[in-house]
Amino acid sequence: SGKTTLLYRIGLISKEKKLRYVWDNINIHSLSPSKIDELRRYKVGYVFQDFCLFEEMSVYENIEYYCRAAHQPIDLQKAVEVLKIVQIEDFLDCKTKNLSNGEKQRLAIACAIVKDPEVIILDEPTSALDEINEREIFELLQEILKQQCTIILASHSYIANEYADTIYELNGEGICVVKQAKD
Repeated sequence: SGKTTLLYRIGLISKEKKLRYVWDNINIHSLSPSKIDELRRYKVGYVFQDFCLFEEMSVYENIEYYCRAAHQPIDLQKAVEVLKIVQIEDFLDCKTKNLSNGEKQRLAIACAIVKDPEVIILDEPTSALDEINEREIFELLQEILKQQCTIILASHSYIANEYADTIYELNGEGICVVKQAKD
């Protein structure tokens, strides 16, 4: 139905110019490609459906890589703090390939939040998880939302409905609001 395409557009990944796109009262299409890259690098965190992690690297090396890509300083203490948020601090030296899908999802979220973005975009963040781990991820995202930033996610999960403040549905007619939080 176009959900991933929409997430790419929201996250400044799409190069399509036919859109009217405003971020903090700035028309995105009036910016140079380098300014758009800068916005994407510093303001948006991504968690893709396939995690986008480096399997042969350790958990710490993945965090370090994402920090370097965003030109953010990283040290062991900051990495441990972020890994504590997602509850995998004990896996710091573990190879990513040895993690469960739930642990990989937590690491992918840690890689997204380590740069302190204004927006985190997640595409089917719980599709590879059982219901227990799925609920844990949604609870984790609620905690991050309270402390840090806006979270936008696409999901087919009925469990997501319980945790979302606002739900939009993509259908043949466009985008419609299904649930809207009062606050």
